[in-house]
Amino acid sequence: MRNAPGQAISYHITETERGRLFLAKGVGKERKLNDRDTLDLYAKYLYTHVNGQTVQVERELKLNALTSNRLKLGGRWTREVTKSTAFYVGLGMQYEFSGKAKGVVAALGDIPAPSLHGFSAFGELGLIANNRGPFSLDLGLTGWTGKQSGVQFHGTAKWRF
Repeated sequence: MRNAPGQAISYHITETERGRLFLAKGVGKERKLNDRDTLDLYAKYLYTHVNGQTVQVERELKLNALTSNRLKLGGRWTREVTKSTAFYVGLGMQYEFSGKAKGVVAALGDIPAPSLHGFSAFGELGLIANNRGPFSLDLGLTGWTGKQSGVQFHGTAKWRF
């Protein structure tokens, strides 16, 4: 953000000041195609709510609460290349039912409200190291197109006991 003379201004909100709620519910079916290949089909409902916050940045800035409701459908094919390594590819789609971010600057009015409402599609690929052991590492890349666009990289470490 910039003030009237064009100087950069900023503010910081800590997570303890701004409450969040995230819920996920899903169903899926994993099917073994042969001794090395697995197909996983799934559907997920994702709900996120972030409380609003008012901050002072030269003027009062009110950030409204944000609620997101998404339905995600997809499939993933996984192939074991060795007894301890597997790779996967997947395709899916997501529909955002809401997801509008609103706010108001005192005496100036509404902040333009970006929205993720709409349809997005994604493709993913990744590698799982030590997929049968107690410790595993999953590294992946997801590309998005549609309302949500871009590339995501993720890494997940798991310890099973």
